[in-house]
Amino acid sequence: AGLASWDELESGAIANAAAVGATLAAELEARLAPFGIVGDVRCRGLLAGIEIVDGPDSNEPAGRQAAAIVYRCFELGLITIYVGAPGNVIELTPPLTITADQARTGARIIERAVAEVEAGAFDEAKLAAFPGW
Repeated sequence: AGLASWDELESGAIANAAAVGATLAAELEARLAPFGIVGDVRCRGLLAGIEIVDGPDSNEPAGRQAAAIVYRCFELGLITIYVGAPGNVIELTPPLTITADQARTGARIIERAVAEVEAGAFDEAKLAAFPGW
């Protein structure tokens, strides 16, 4: 299994991660720029972090909204997590073999989840059944 993993890395997975990472970064930045609750989008390769804040004029962490976005992404078919001491950064860590189309689909799902949470269209009562969310 270890040798097969190494072969996959040597056969282009690292180059794919760099190329798709650039696509993912561009998609996230463009799609999330209009939202006041998105404080920052940070990407390095395929690792991405989306900082959620109270609003466009605030740097206050919004952990509850981040949890709602993560939950809504899950409902829409995308698994993400939130990290950081205040729990307000949504972390994306897709596999090195992800395609550009899959990255674009993920960015669309995140955009929809952020839009619904920002608009108050997500029922936060759903989070009660999930400790830590």
